[in-house]
Amino acid sequence: MNNLVKLGLVSSYLHERMVFWMYVTIPEIAEYLAMNEAKVESLILQGKIRAIHDGEQYLINKTQFTTHFEQVEKYKLMIQEYLNTPIPEDIDVKDED
Repeated sequence: MNNLVKLGLVSSYLHERMVFWMYVTIPEIAEYLAMNEAKVESLILQGKIRAIHDGEQYLINKTQFTTHFEQVEKYKLMIQEYLNTPIPEDIDVKDED
């Protein structure tokens, strides 16, 4: 077997493993999100969490939460920066009337 065929098989295997790790079940995602399994299933049925059904169980792509967690962290930093900004001194406005 030449090296290109070997590389193709390895690449295919790695891609298959990567896809496997990207999709998780409801109990796994509930643990990841620190939520109740029933709540996760409810969010799936409402369409708030994207999932596929393989005939037996729902499979959820775990990467859809990465962006959400990144946005939450950015928002937390933005709020913290705002709260740490000093309040400007009052402008002394004289009544001209």
